[in-house]
Amino acid sequence: MKNEFEASEENALKYSNLNFEWIITNDIVSDEFVHELKKVEENSAIISLYPIHFKDVKWLGYDDINKGIKNYTNQIPIYACLSYGITEGVIGGKVINHYNQSKSATEMLLKIINEETTKQLYIGDDSINDYIFDYETLKEYNIKKWDLPKGSIILNNPNDIIYKYPDIVISLIFLFVGLICIIITLICYIRYKIRYEKKLLKAKYAAEETNRLKAHFVSNISHELKTPIALIQGYAEGLVENVNSDGESRKFYAEVILDEANRMDKLVKQLLELMKLEYGKREFNNQKIDIVEITKEVIRKCNVMLKENNIEVEFENKEPIYVFADEFYIEQVITNYFTNAIKHCDEINGKKKITVKIKENNNNKVHFSIFNTGENIAEEDLDRIWVRFYKVDSSRNREAGGSGIGLALVKAIMNNYDCKYGVNNKENGVEFYFELNQLQENA
Repeated sequence: MKNEFEASEENALKYSNLNFEWIITNDIVSDEFVHELKKVEENSAIISLYPIHFKDVKWLGYDDINKGIKNYTNQIPIYACLSYGITEGVIGGKVINHYNQSKSATEMLLKIINEETTKQLYIGDDSINDYIFDYETLKEYNIKKWDLPKGSIILNNPNDIIYKYPDIVISLIFLFVGLICIIITLICYIRYKIRYEKKLLKAKYAAEETNRLKAHFVSNISHELKTPIALIQGYAEGLVENVNSDGESRKFYAEVILDEANRMDKLVKQLLELMKLEYGKREFNNQKIDIVEITKEVIRKCNVMLKENNIEVEFENKEPIYVFADEFYIEQVITNYFTNAIKHCDEINGKKKITVKIKENNNNKVHFSIFNTGENIAEEDLDRIWVRFYKVDSSRNREAGGSGIGLALVKAIMNNYDCKYGVNNKENGVEFYFELNQLQENA
């Protein structure tokens, strides 16, 4: 075969850029064969042509020979001329397909039996050859399918099952898609179930909280209405029974009844407003407002009370300071703070004084504070005064007009704005404060 190959002029021209070296196994012993294999350079390729006979070994299996070649040639690619051993590390090539060879031999045998003329008795023409390659070995040497000759057969190709059993593959695909759909449906159902149960729990807790607040509301309102109802009842009975017959006394009785009725009306309205704020049911009409101007208006409205109590007010802010908030509720907060300061303002060093300050902070916040001279609030009461209906006995009484809701309203409004508020004891007095978001210049 060597002599025939080298003698061919066609081969000499076709493969002139390649350097062929031959190892004739019939002329060497097996150890020499191993030695020759180890000398093969890495950038080489090996073509295996029936290397099954050695001087010291008459016969070796073709698969065993190919395994040996692969072990001793440091992963050099091996091509073959037989389909045997292709799955044992041999890439493949244009090989004798023994199925085609057997088929041709059988056809020839039938012709001989039938005494038909046959053109040849040697089965070795190109009709029995195919390009056959091993999938895993092609992958090992990074040889792509499109680099192979057209019509090549690839053994152990995992994609072959798709073409070999299309019905089964399609059925499996539909089964897989069906399982995915079932899983997605279950996930969606579970998520819906979880959301639904969360809504139920939320509704349950909301209902329980509503019932608790209703009970608390009834309890508080009942307690707060006891005194005015008792007063109204007592003075009404006095009018009916004509306890005092003179017109001035009867007028006083009627004025007390009217005052207490108004007090009850104001209390109920404030409490309802407070509940709406605490539940977040009140919408705010936020807009650009001047907090300095609002403060001036509150002071003006309370001017009579200030004069009656001989209280001096210090408020030095002149220039406008704008915030983004609801004017009605911010005025209510300032009014509650200011009237609270008037009620608790005591004389210190011969003066009753309220100081109001509005400052712009570096964090885009406006800080409002109001200080009144007087006694400090007990430490244990600093947090309690923000709770509805809580009254500090030493400072709250009916004459002062406190309902116990004013500071609770401040707390609810500031919580809706998510802004700071609070109270601090100072030397010779108490300071209440709150913060609001300052309106930016480009707003």
